[in-house]
Amino acid sequence: MTMPRRILPGSFYLVTRRIAQRMFLLRPSDSINAILEYCLAEAAERFNVKVIAFTAMSNHYHAVVYDADAELPRFIERFHKMVAKAVNRHHKRWENLWSSEETCVTRLVTLEDVFDKVVYVLMNPVAAYLVDTVAQWPGASSWHRMGRDSKILKRPNVYFRKDGVMPPTAKLVIHTPPGLKGETEAEWIHRVRREVHLREDIARHV
Repeated sequence: MTMPRRILPGSFYLVTRRIAQRMFLLRPSDSINAILEYCLAEAAERFNVKVIAFTAMSNHYHAVVYDADAELPRFIERFHKMVAKAVNRHHKRWENLWSSEETCVTRLVTLEDVFDKVVYVLMNPVAAYLVDTVAQWPGASSWHRMGRDSKILKRPNVYFRKDGVMPPTAKLVIHTPPGLKGETEAEWIHRVRREVHLREDIARHV
């Protein structure tokens, strides 16, 4: 049983979950990316959770989200369950997908906390020295979706039935943080991208 958490409406969170035994079961591919994005979009729509940033690595994922209605536990349960079922079917396996460790959930108190964690999430592939720039990472990520219109995702063919209860499409929206002060949404996105590029330069010269 997980330890109780204080879940408050109108809060930002950094969410992290690892794959069992740190296996590379989320290794980027068209199929895995489609499963992750569709399941994330479906769960976020269902529970009114706004996705601010996310990156899927080969053996874990990070996401920064805004939970308007204190539905974060149900959002996480839905997202993890659907990803586990579909990814296991994709890999033709039956054991648990996710690690037995608790999902790491950290409440982000200030907008600068949110900014710092968004940059951290996006920079994961570069920080791991897998690519030189965030844009080069082939896995599912919010990097290319910031400031753009919503992306309509078709229900993946793997696991999900054509006549099943899962919606045929889900809309993935990458939001800017609600309640920005002193800057527009475009300015906030520009500041995120500028900080990411600065850190990419630093990583290349380490």
